[in-house]
Amino acid sequence: ASAEDLIAKGVDALILNPYNSGGIVAAVEKANEAGIPVITVDSIAAGGDVDVHVGFDNIEGGRMAAEYLAETLGVKGTVLEIHGPLGAFHAENRHKGFIEVMEKHPDIEVITIEAPEWASDKGREATMDTLTANPDLAAIYSHSDNMLIGAIPALEQSGRLFPLGDEKHMPVVGIDAAPFGMKGVREGWIDVTFGQDPVWMGEEAVKAAIKLINGEEVEEFVNMTPIVVTKENVEDENLWANKFANN
Repeated sequence: ASAEDLIAKGVDALILNPYNSGGIVAAVEKANEAGIPVITVDSIAAGGDVDVHVGFDNIEGGRMAAEYLAETLGVKGTVLEIHGPLGAFHAENRHKGFIEVMEKHPDIEVITIEAPEWASDKGREATMDTLTANPDLAAIYSHSDNMLIGAIPALEQSGRLFPLGDEKHMPVVGIDAAPFGMKGVREGWIDVTFGQDPVWMGEEAVKAAIKLINGEEVEEFVNMTPIVVTKENVEDENLWANKFANN
């Protein structure tokens, strides 16, 4: 059912997981008019009054990615940032945190290329184009593991794909700890992915909805800190991608 249908049915609370922050505003405003509490998950709404937002700290994820690469590269080199869709809440904040840290390291050049729709083929194009223009590319940071589905084969095609531990290895960092990112970490093509947990976010959203229905106090923002996923903990059964794979 659409959000509007649920509002018309008079639900006690409305949990929304917006694909487009602007596109959900009308539904939020209708819920506000009907006196229905609104909880957003993962993406924020660009307007209307939201009672609780449950999400992932995208800015911190970007910061952590930048800090890892600055330390790994020795604070110099050229980094490709594969940017999610321009204007998208997640992408803009993952970029914001990344650049915030990289601005402290003037000897690291960041080349930012958008991958519309978080598409893996756009990740491949961005990587190939950057390697052609910058054969000395030192590292890759992707706003989502999904774009690395294209970037990793591009590195292989260019003769630049070597596993972690090899002296020729190019550091690759992702965000989400999604299944492909986990696979890449296991195989050594991806150094680290900074994970979120959609299962946790869903649970927290339901808890918030119950509190709102019962008239209890709630926190306006419930953010999870990124989970660092490397070869050391990639098999942890508590990571959401592993839970998904085992069910």
